[in-house]
Amino acid sequence: MLEDGGVSSEKIVRERQSLDTHGNARFAAGLLEDRGVKDIVVVTCAWHLPRAKMLFEKNGLSVEGVGVDPPNATLLERAYWSARERVSTWKDLMRLA
Repeated sequence: MLEDGGVSSEKIVRERQSLDTHGNARFAAGLLEDRGVKDIVVVTCAWHLPRAKMLFEKNGLSVEGVGVDPPNATLLERAYWSARERVSTWKDLMRLA
């Protein structure tokens, strides 16, 4: 999709070691540091963006965030995502302490 949007393949960096957002931020920061990149754009679900942005910033990156709303989310789905992010944020903050 990135290439279809005009991003050259040389600019695309894939991180394939992480099991969660915490790991994704840590491993991606390492890959990007090797390339001299500090400024990034994180694109993720709107409900996940605050935590993702926080974790990437904690790993030394300057982050612009783009949140995308999921299509046709029910009230129950939104409540679940909100609760999940609260628990995950707490867990991530404990890891960083």
